[in-house]
Amino acid sequence: MQMQGRRVVITGAASGIGRETALVLAREGATVVIGDINEAGAAATAADIEAAGGRAWAVGTDVTSAAEMERLMASAAERMGGIDTIINNAGVQRSGRVDAFAEADWDLLMEVNPKSCFLGVKYGVPYLRAAGGGAIVNTASLAGLKGGPGMTAYSASKGAIVAFTKALAAELAPD
Repeated sequence: MQMQGRRVVITGAASGIGRETALVLAREGATVVIGDINEAGAAATAADIEAAGGRAWAVGTDVTSAAEMERLMASAAERMGGIDTIINNAGVQRSGRVDAFAEADWDLLMEVNPKSCFLGVKYGVPYLRAAGGGAIVNTASLAGLKGGPGMTAYSASKGAIVAFTKALAAELAPD
């Protein structure tokens, strides 16, 4: 029960890494609010947590929207009585040769991957401060440190998360 009493907001937990992270955190005692554009998947994750005896809520959230991320954090803080941990996990992947890569796919990667981390922090940090501190986890990828053929845009989006997180750590350390 290492997360007993912790209040966690996690994005992108309708499936994959986010879903498994939410399930583990709940098993360890955390209360979890899941923000995901896939409302049915988020609700299923929350239902599985509840069925196992945990506490969770799903909030349909477009992580590329400032208004929706602000609403997610406010709703989560109200439901849980505050926020201790933010996990910016939502992400998308597209690959292809740079000379044939669609601009719309580039924009999608940048909107979902690094921008959602920025929005999660922007609207979540006031709640962490109110709680007297907390933790922020931004899910990146090895691709953000080491690119590969056909991974130019994805690597750039995940590399932005790595750089953002390093700068964020220095900026928020006093808090």
